[in-house]
Amino acid sequence: MGVAVRSIRHALTRLFAGLTAALVAGCLLIGSWHANSDRSATLRGATAKLPVRDGRLTFVPPRLPEQFLLYVADRVPAGDPVEYVPADLALCGPGVRKNTWWGRLLWAQYRLAPRRMACGAAARWRVYLGAVPPGVPATDRWSDSFALVQVRG
Repeated sequence: MGVAVRSIRHALTRLFAGLTAALVAGCLLIGSWHANSDRSATLRGATAKLPVRDGRLTFVPPRLPEQFLLYVADRVPAGDPVEYVPADLALCGPGVRKNTWWGRLLWAQYRLAPRRMACGAAARWRVYLGAVPPGVPATDRWSDSFALVQVRG
């Protein structure tokens, strides 16, 4: 009787091990399928927001006056450190209040390369983007929203 019980026990163990492996494999397969369909939906949603014209992806530069960028590029020597001061972004401060200026800031840095970005005392120039503080002299203002100030010589 002992041999028969052992052989039944062994057969049941193998059966349950096979069922467990099949169940785990099935769960992994279904989970993988759901993850791929969720990822596809996310990618479709993100692609729907991209600017497309005639079936082609188009790049729309952020609204930043090209004339102001040319004005800055004419006055700031290549390689000089520049601090960018966007209207509602504490770039060199302790944190960001809003992120509406990130695209414009990166566009300004790209257009004004090779002038490197700096903060505080390391900057030789300060570029105000979007709001110019009252203390900036009229001679340094390009408009009410944009200014270029030489902070050290």
